[in-house]
Amino acid sequence: MLDTLTKGIVFTGDLAADVTAFLHHHNYPHTAEHCRDVAAEARRVALKMGVNPDQAETGGWLHDVSAVIPTAERTIIAEQWGLEVLPEEAAFPMIIHQK
Repeated sequence: MLDTLTKGIVFTGDLAADVTAFLHHHNYPHTAEHCRDVAAEARRVALKMGVNPDQAETGGWLHDVSAVIPTAERTIIAEQWGLEVLPEEAAFPMIIHQK
């Protein structure tokens, strides 16, 4: 699955650029903008709270990257990747994306 999702994308090692390219490649430009905004806000809050701003920003960039996985396939893929699927997630697979 990961090979399929990343085919045709050249990753640079710059997380912001790579997440943006990945989401644009899959026609999710609004998710890319949302992740950018969340990353910036996470950094701002982390600095205010005295925690690691780089880690907070990373979490912001990555928090919705699985939006490219169709909701109907999320339970199957989570199980294939060895992730526990809670009953609530099985009933409403869209929320699996947080994992």
